[in-house]
Amino acid sequence: MSDADVRRPRPLRVVVAAVLATATGALPVFLLGGVAVQVRAELGFGEARLGLAVTLFFALSAVGSAAAGRLTEQLGVHRTMLTTALVAVVAFTIIALAPAWWAIAAGLAVGALANALAPPAANLLLARGVDRRRQALAFGLKQSAVPLTSLLGGLAVPLFALTLGWRWAFAAGAVMACTLLLVAPRDADRPATGSRARRGSVPVLVAGAKRPLVVLAVGAAFANIGSNSLGVFLVESLVAQGAAEAVAGLALMVGSAVGIGVRVTLGWWADRVDRELFFGVAAAMMLTGALGYMLLATGRLALAGPAIVLAFGAGWGWNGLYSFSVVAANREAPAAATGIAQAGLFAGAMAGPGIAGLLIERSGFALAWGTLAVSMVVAGGCMVVGARLIGARAQVQVAADASEPRVGPEAPDVPEGPGASKGPERPDA
Repeated sequence: MSDADVRRPRPLRVVVAAVLATATGALPVFLLGGVAVQVRAELGFGEARLGLAVTLFFALSAVGSAAAGRLTEQLGVHRTMLTTALVAVVAFTIIALAPAWWAIAAGLAVGALANALAPPAANLLLARGVDRRRQALAFGLKQSAVPLTSLLGGLAVPLFALTLGWRWAFAAGAVMACTLLLVAPRDADRPATGSRARRGSVPVLVAGAKRPLVVLAVGAAFANIGSNSLGVFLVESLVAQGAAEAVAGLALMVGSAVGIGVRVTLGWWADRVDRELFFGVAAAMMLTGALGYMLLATGRLALAGPAIVLAFGAGWGWNGLYSFSVVAANREAPAAATGIAQAGLFAGAMAGPGIAGLLIERSGFALAWGTLAVSMVVAGGCMVVGARLIGARAQVQVAADASEPRVGPEAPDVPEGPGASKGPERPDA
């Protein structure tokens, strides 16, 4: 049976499954953050142990990310998503029944496996199940799942923690994970159109692909140090500047909404541009986001509005373009590439709040925001370097293909559809 005879999953279902998988992997830690006051009060542990459990979650996610990407290439989308859902259910159950802090930490440790598996599976699904002319928008929607989980964590307080009890919030999380079992497409595990991978083979990264991915992952780590710290400490920073707590909380919600809107809008725009690599755009956004952090460092409440727009919109809105570009530059093995690139995001999420908290405690918010601005500048530089390495790799590949003699009547692989001119052969700087 040819690829044309195999029914493709509907694009809407593909996007919903990718968003749900990403949210399922990240939800345990954000849900815990939302109901942390009630959890700590009942189980009797302090903020230090809470921070340790969260750090463990992101550390294990980072350590397992590359292996999860390779495993996803072997298992395929459907089985990886089923594994993600089942592991998440176990994690939610452990936390919901937790008698003490150690069980909370154990539940997050289990949940870290689901968090490592979810992004490679979601990216591989989008790479195979969404037309290339719409993939950037799909990745923008998928990357919006993370800020959405933070909003769900906040909603868990009035819906569960203050009514039924915090344990029911994690029971609801388990139900959400079970939904992924029903949504995950069964017919998505086929080589992408134009891919050189043969059916039944395990896709692997081409020679020279890992070095630029590592550089890009380092850049993502430095950028995410700022992004995660922004979500954790913005409210306290605004209150310290004289804002009311309600206003500071509203500012956080507005900033999160701006971040989501920018990710989706950039995806819509990127689908209308005749290229697929946007690392240069991501670098420019990081540098613009650094300006937002510098405005926060001034401590002037009058500058908080533009600072929040720049920090959330530019400094946190690059993720969708980053994930899409990683996949576009490594279509021979998108899940394996995602595993390496995603490790940087997890590492930054792990280190950011701890670094910022230490700086705030010892020297105040001004030094912390200034340091995070420098971190964003370093991140932008890494993105530029990574883009140039990918460009050099593409030139070497083109030269190798040109010198390779053709045998037989086979024609070269040509992407289908009007978007055929798009491709990683036009990397940006």
